[in-house]
Amino acid sequence: MRDRLRLLLLIVSLLLAFAACDKAEAPAAEDRTAANEATADKADEEGPAGGEGGRAEEGEKAAPSADPSAAAPVSPGPTAAPSEADDSDEEAPPADAAPPPSPGKDAAASVGVLGELAGDSAGADGKPGGGIGTSGIGRGGGGTGEGGGIGSIGTGGLGAGKGGYGKHGGLGEKRSITPKVVAASPVVQGSLDKDIIRRVIRRHQNEVKYCYERVLVKQPDLAGKVDLKFVIDSAGNVSSSSITKSTIGNAEVEQCVAARAQRWKFPQPTGGGIVVVNYPFVFTTGEARVDPDDIKRREADLLRIEEERRRAEERRRQEAQSRAGRLTAGEWRDLDNWDFWRALFDSNQNQQEGGWTHMERTWGFNTAQRVRVEVTGDRNGTPGPITDAAVQLLGQDQRVIWEARTDNKGRADLYAGLFGASQGPYVLVASSGQGRAQMAKVVPNANETLSLHLKDAAPARNGVDIMFMVDTTGSMGDELSFLQAEMQSVIDQVQQKNGQQLGIRTSVNFYRDQGDDYVVRPFDFTDRLGDSLKALGDQYASGGGDFPEAVEEALDNAVNSHPWSASARARLLFLVLDAPPHNNPQILQRLHDVTQRAAAKGIRIIPIGGSGINKDTEFLMRFVAVATSGTYVFLTDHSGVGGSHIKPTIGPHKVEQLNALLIRLINDALG
Repeated sequence: MRDRLRLLLLIVSLLLAFAACDKAEAPAAEDRTAANEATADKADEEGPAGGEGGRAEEGEKAAPSADPSAAAPVSPGPTAAPSEADDSDEEAPPADAAPPPSPGKDAAASVGVLGELAGDSAGADGKPGGGIGTSGIGRGGGGTGEGGGIGSIGTGGLGAGKGGYGKHGGLGEKRSITPKVVAASPVVQGSLDKDIIRRVIRRHQNEVKYCYERVLVKQPDLAGKVDLKFVIDSAGNVSSSSITKSTIGNAEVEQCVAARAQRWKFPQPTGGGIVVVNYPFVFTTGEARVDPDDIKRREADLLRIEEERRRAEERRRQEAQSRAGRLTAGEWRDLDNWDFWRALFDSNQNQQEGGWTHMERTWGFNTAQRVRVEVTGDRNGTPGPITDAAVQLLGQDQRVIWEARTDNKGRADLYAGLFGASQGPYVLVASSGQGRAQMAKVVPNANETLSLHLKDAAPARNGVDIMFMVDTTGSMGDELSFLQAEMQSVIDQVQQKNGQQLGIRTSVNFYRDQGDDYVVRPFDFTDRLGDSLKALGDQYASGGGDFPEAVEEALDNAVNSHPWSASARARLLFLVLDAPPHNNPQILQRLHDVTQRAAAKGIRIIPIGGSGINKDTEFLMRFVAVATSGTYVFLTDHSGVGGSHIKPTIGPHKVEQLNALLIRLINDALG
């Protein structure tokens, strides 16, 4: 009978103990742990081994302490490290926060009674195994309880017997973990409020957590801090992301976080421009269990989202292809028709059109002193043209007058006195890698090609940068949607044909004028085709008002605010417009500076003139194309799309579909 009673009481006590643990599962601070340990030790010291003595003490001290911390249960498992930042997204509780509520007085009394009964029946002989000490609120029964304390089986350490304080800290010592991600304070550069950025990050924090969880299953002790840097473009998209610093030491987590960030969408920055964000994430573990099935479900959801994204990109690509091929255009390269070009500025030969000499004065360009250069060299024992070699024209004082880079045929064009008088004779210098060659006493002569030979030249990177800078003011409304389809088709086809052999990066950018909702809306270079196609498709025509637009702002942003490749087979900038810039000395100087900078970087500017363009704009664009070794493209009336197009002052030419023409130019640049 005694055995049955003992077994029954043990079962009831265990059930009550687990119920008490469930009510008190919130963790307390370490000082409360020490207080509880001290209480337990004191109970051990005061409680005698015999059952009768235990009952006497129990009757006097069974009521809970008035101080709630005295009875608060303590979680012995690991805790998540808080963020180091003061304004982290997850706020830590204040130091003086009240402890978790302890079980009520009635529960304590009932548990104490059970401890008393068990001590009376099972521990009367004072041997180990007598006291049950179910929750630690009551004093427990008689006997030392070395084997009977509930803490001995790791329920949370609540028994008051010597073995019952939870020395083992978890059921069967099996540790279970869960990830905790704390987003610390971001560092923001740009016109987007930090709180707005943090709200967006919170909505995506489960994606960051997923990156951690999937690895945590394999590495339970993984923890650390990851600093994520990303760039928000003027449309609110993340154009680039990278990990700048990490203590977690796991490339899989780092790469996953950086990749997820590129899918985030933010509000558009105030006034346009880009926003650079540095955002730290702290990864730590807690006490709950990581569910592998949940990881699989999340991974399946992300794969589904990625597949939907891929299908959307495919639909956009197909729609662009179906609309492309409508616009017609021609191309004229003045560098290949030099005598015709220079004759335009000879008033004696152009009386029928009134002459165009005033265009040089209007825009401040004088292309008369052209220096044609061809650079060759030996690479791996094979002679041939050197691509992307730097070529400089130096004046008498060794100052750089002009600088350019060779194309895939080793050719470059330089100018003495393009924006003002310069004094010769000149020195020509070419360099690539360890190779360097020069020629003294150079006299500009467009009818002569000067040759320089390099040894130990460096190979150009097998890649190409392609940028579109598009006027999206209201006057472009008649052709913009067709141009979007053409450009999407061009990007898609170039990527499909050359993407496996070449590293192709694209950037699409848009501009309007001062006073509009944006002046320049830039997007960084990317090798993700879908990003460029989406950015193109999202634009519409609006604003403007007067005829001139912020062309100089657009070119300055395109050339100076984007990370063009230091080495490449080609760098092409397509400028799509139908109006000139405002004309004043400051703007002209800015145009000159950005044109010279583009030539030095090897950026070939290819203007595309739309409907409504006038002669002033035509000649400015041709000046810019000549100075940067580009070519001039113009839309024609053959398509029947948009307004009328003026006939450029050129020789015989071929009319083509615009998308086919642009693809041809890109392929020519790639060689």
